[in-house]
Order: sequence, then structure tokens, then C-alpha cells
Amino acid sequence: MAFVGTTIDVPSGSNLEPYFAQMTNGESVRLRLERGGTFPGDVRYSQAGGGPLYTHIIQAGPGSGPLPILTGEFQIGIQATPIDGLTVKDLQFTYRGPKVLGSGKRLKLRGLVVGGFQGITVEAEGGLRWNDVTVSRCRVLDINQPAAEHAQGMYFFACDNLKIVDNVVDHAVAPIDTFCHHVYVQNGCTGVIIRRNIFSRSSSHAVQMRPGGDCSQNVVYNCPIGILCGGGTAREAGGVIANVHDNLVIGGGDIDPN
Repeated sequence: MAFVGTTIDVPSGSNLEPYFAQMTNGESVRLRLERGGTFPGDVRYSQAGGGPLYTHIIQAGPGSGPLPILTGEFQIGIQATPIDGLTVKDLQFTYRGPKVLGSGKRLKLRGLVVGGFQGITVEAEGGLRWNDVTVSRCRVLDINQPAAEHAQGMYFFACDNLKIVDNVVDHAVAPIDTFCHHVYVQNGCTGVIIRRNIFSRSSSHAVQMRPGGDCSQNVVYNCPIGILCGGGTAREAGGVIANVHDNLVIGGGDIDPN
């Protein structure tokens, strides 16, 4: 579907926050970050999303060159401003992955390349929720955490209708930490689908799907623990329903550095 709205091309080195300020209700806005460019500094996107009729997009510019690189912290959302309709795609994060807080719906994270000290986080705040969240075609690679940070490849809390599909998560996290997982879906999330991903060389679990859901057609390679369903510190009343099928699990790994 062709994009209908305002497109703004953002040159390398720009401060992104003034551009974010143009993404408010009433019109779809697309920011296209220069390919091969570097965007330094910590940035926050906390504007209201496009609303039911609109979607805002933050993405790489046209062409086939290298992805734009964000070298600081990128935080999406604050509790006071629900976001409705946001897509972030085809960007590279070298400091940490996007950290999505606040609340909202229609969130898509697609084609992201994530390194640094933390992966992708989607975590609603203050008893609020994120609804209709899709993370697809992302690569989370070689996360190198500071001591005691307990970094995750992907972490989700208070999310409904959550889809994690067609991603690659490799070697997240180093050094070995039994509390660090490739995909960590916390108790209380609903409508969870984890499908067609590749999980390799995890620190602990490849997948912790604590609230249950569908986990299928994934490849788990050389992970100490493959797929966990249920459990947790805030367990679902009455247990969970989990559909775990057609996954390929190969090899294993040490979970204790000693």
C-alpha cells in the first residue's frame, strides 16, 4: 500500500527530536533517515501516534545502501501520551535497541539490526498496555552487557496480541548470565505468537514464553535451554495454554561459565 502523508528526508548527523515533534495526530508523517548516515545522541519519541486513520513511520531512506546508524539511546513513549500507529523499520542501533515504554497500539518494529548492551524492549507502564505489537525481520546480534545488567535479546511486558516472527537472535547475551534470554515474554502478555525465528547461542533460554501462546516453526541452535512455557513470578491464574510444535532444536550449551 502506498504511503499517503508527509515525507521528510533527514540528513546524517541531525538531531532527530525536532523531526519527531512534527509527528502528531491528524496526518501521517514519514521520516526517512539518510542511508549510511550516523545519528548521534540520546533521542526520545513521545508524540501521540497518528490515530485510527494514520500511521507514523521512522525508516531508512530510499536506495540499497547501508542502514542509518543510531549511536545513542532511542526511547519510544511516555505514560502520559498513548501512541496509536507507529512503525520503526530498517535502522541499525549500536548502543542499545529501541526501548518502548508508555502505552499504545499498532506498533511495528521491522528490519532492525541491534547490537550494544541491550536488545529490544517493549514494556508498558503504570498499569497500561501495548496492543497489536509486531516485531519482525529483526537481527539482534552479539549483545555485550555490563556486569549485573541482565540484558535480554527481546523483552516484553504488558503486551496484547504480540507477534515475534522471522527474526534472528544470536549470541545475546555475553558474558554468560542465567537471567538473560533471547526472547523473554513476561507474565500477563496475551495473544503471543513466536514463529519462524532463528535463536542461536543464547546465554540461558532461547525463549521464555511465560504466559503461554504459540511457539512454532523456530530453529533453536546451541542454546543451554530451548523453550520454556508457563512459570514466572506472577503466574497466570489457572495455568497457561501453549501450542509448541514444529520447532527444530539442535545442540546445547553451557549455562554456567565454570
